[in-house]
Amino acid sequence: MVYVIYNPLSCGGHGEERKDSALVELNKKYEEITVVDFTKTDIDFFKSLNADDILILVGGDGTLNTFINLYKDYATNNKCYLFKGGNGNDFLRDIDANEQLSLLNPYLENLPYVVVNGMKKYFINNVGFGIDGETCVVADTKKANGKKKINYSNIAVGLLLHKYKRRNARVIVDGKEYTFKNIWIAATMNGRFYGGGMKCAPDQNRLSKTVSVVVIHGFSRIKTLIKFSKIFKGTHVKYEKNVKVLVGNEIEVFFDEPCGLQYDGESIQKTNHYTVCK
Repeated sequence: MVYVIYNPLSCGGHGEERKDSALVELNKKYEEITVVDFTKTDIDFFKSLNADDILILVGGDGTLNTFINLYKDYATNNKCYLFKGGNGNDFLRDIDANEQLSLLNPYLENLPYVVVNGMKKYFINNVGFGIDGETCVVADTKKANGKKKINYSNIAVGLLLHKYKRRNARVIVDGKEYTFKNIWIAATMNGRFYGGGMKCAPDQNRLSKTVSVVVIHGFSRIKTLIKFSKIFKGTHVKYEKNVKVLVGNEIEVFFDEPCGLQYDGESIQKTNHYTVCK
């Protein structure tokens, strides 16, 4: 059996439309398809799968994050595919996907997880601590207040120029400690991209046994705004005085004041510490 799994709430509430578009193509490939609404299923469905059942997720990074945190342990014995259907597709960008269906299984075997505020969560792309985390917190607050169209770039620029307060931090990588002042971003990357195409860690390989923590610090507000566009090409790393890339299996980041954090776009409002393990 082929199961097409989608989230009607994804893509700003356009998940049904994305699913219908996907089915037009998938019906050409598979004779029999069962459609599954992510919001109406549970672990029992995944426990009941037969070994030859195929799962096709329709969505993007948010759908993937939900899937790995709820059902990864029950579904990865089956072939799992992703059909591009979300607004955020940094995972597909990172693996240079050219086909309609991307096999997920190789990328689900050695996923990193973050521990924050006593909560453990797997992530596909990254954990962001700093202005990116604050941006997601502001965006989620706006959504909770009923705003439907959210411009993340405008929020980030507004924070960068006015409201974001830089923190100092200790970063521990496989037991070795580093200190930084005036941090804008302390992002731990499983892939190269996040935030809609920002090539934050250009040398990171998601199939490796390590992650990369990228610390951007010390720039003034105006200089950060000027240099920020370079992150989309990955050339920001050449500014070694203000951009540090550290690679390891276990990362700990301690901020001297609480700050917003996001993992694959899911926000946590106030915390001052996270641990990532891979």
